Amino acid sequence: MREDVQPTASNMHLISYSVELEELAEEWLAHCDYRNPDSKMFPQYKGVGQILTAQHAENLTFEDTYYYLRIQKDYYDFENNECEDYCGDYEQVSNNF
Repeated sequence: MREDVQPTASNMHLISYSVELEELAEEWLAHCDYRNPDSKMFPQYKGVGQILTAQHAENLTFEDTYYYLRIQKDYYDFENNECEDYCGDYEQVSNNF
C-alpha cells in the first residue's frame, strides 16, 4: 500500500495477527453500532483504531478492504499531509505501519 509514494516509505513495521483485537472487533460488532466506540464508555478500546465499512456482500475479504484503502491513497496529498476527499482510514493504516 505504501509502494510508489513520495517521500518513500521508511521505518515500516511487520504486521502480526492479534486474537485480542479480533475478540474486541467481534465484541463491538455485537453492538450493531456503526460508530467507533467512545473509549470513555468502553475503555478496552482506548488506542484501538477501527475501519468500519458498509457493504452488501456476505463476506468482506482482506482483498476487498485493501482495495477500499488503496482507493483512499489516491486522495491523500503526501506533500501537504492532507486529503482531497475522505482518506482517514488510509491515513490511520499508513501511519501505523
